[in-house]
Amino acid sequence: YYSLEDFDKALKYQEEAILIAKKHNYINIQARSLQNIALIYKKQNNQQKAKTSLIKAKQIYEAMNLKDKVKTIDDELRKIS
Repeated sequence: YYSLEDFDKALKYQEEAILIAKKHNYINIQARSLQNIALIYKKQNNQQKAKTSLIKAKQIYEAMNLKDKVKTIDDELRKIS
């Protein structure tokens, strides 16, 4: 739905993905969905919500010690700030 620019549906499905991931303890999917949500918010020019989602994803990746993912998010945060 993101590529169709149906951002409301894209957000809905990403939020559902997070709920399912939490239920099954798929932490990496939670982080990836948060990154996807950030992309949607950026496309909608809602920089603050994008930043909030990226920070949440970064915290998950830091807890998982995934330094490459943390670096990717830091790069994205610099583009927003």
